[in-house]
Amino acid sequence: MFVLENTDAKKIMAIEMLRYGVPIKVIAYKLSISERTVKRIKKQANVKCNLRNKATKEEKWIALNFYKNGLSEHYIAKLLGVRASCLFREMWKKEGIL
Repeated sequence: MFVLENTDAKKIMAIEMLRYGVPIKVIAYKLSISERTVKRIKKQANVKCNLRNKATKEEKWIALNFYKNGLSEHYIAKLLGVRASCLFREMWKKEGIL
């Protein structure tokens, strides 16, 4: 486990988002940090995502409804047990993040 002493909130948030399959580009955009910094955090913390890679249409629909109601992407991914990149890829492409 990564030691969290002397760690700022953006670093902790980046680790949580990486753990649930949010892409590096999206993390950098949402937290206003560089992609290089996110990659460095990922390497330091040795974070891996162990969630499923495929989402059904129903899961994507549920995820978008939760997102519209204010839940974060990584929390929804945790609830459904599917990577956030699988659930929200189309939405991020429409927004121009990916």
